Amino acid sequence: PNIERSSAATSAGIISPTLNKIKPLHKLSTHQRIKLLMDFGSVLYESMDRVATITLNRPERFNAISETMPDDIASAFKHAAKDDSVHVVVLTGAGRGFCGGYDLKEFAETPGENPGIQEMPWDPMIDYNFMDRCTQNFMSIWRCNKPVIGRINGDAVAGGSDIALCCDIIIMNEKARIGYPPSRVWGCPTTAMWVCKKPNLCFLQAT
Repeated sequence: PNIERSSAATSAGIISPTLNKIKPLHKLSTHQRIKLLMDFGSVLYESMDRVATITLNRPERFNAISETMPDDIASAFKHAAKDDSVHVVVLTGAGRGFCGGYDLKEFAETPGENPGIQEMPWDPMIDYNFMDRCTQNFMSIWRCNKPVIGRINGDAVAGGSDIALCCDIIIMNEKARIGYPPSRVWGCPTTAMWVCKKPNLCFLQAT
């Protein structure tokens, strides 16, 4: 990933230019707690004061899931899990919403080969293998060894609800909606997290 000001911060603390060694975060003054920014492609990673914020960053497409986003999400959460300075992770979306599901413009409308299109006769295993890869990457949120708070700043639908429901705690603003329209055709969503989370969903105002 692209790292901004990486010379000033590490997963264990912040490097002291004068001592040339890592100082633990709890020994740093406020002005020394420099924000760490990392770019995981379609996902932004920001760490400061024990909180890592992971942001789905395709606002021009309502943070729709691209071919690379599932891998980017898994990479960001893997980094957060290994970062001892991070005590909690917040997952949110850039712009006016959380995630609008898989990017149909990329998978269904763009000419050429992609994982969402195949020649007939249709091979269900090709589709299964692609969705399994995406699902396993989304489940890195669920398996993260740090508490994960989903800050749902707008609609989280279709594949976006798969991502949101992998969080330990979900906080939604008053106008946000969550749902899985494809269930009318395909049944249970790919992560099956609706079965686990629906009885415990709580809708609160995100500040």
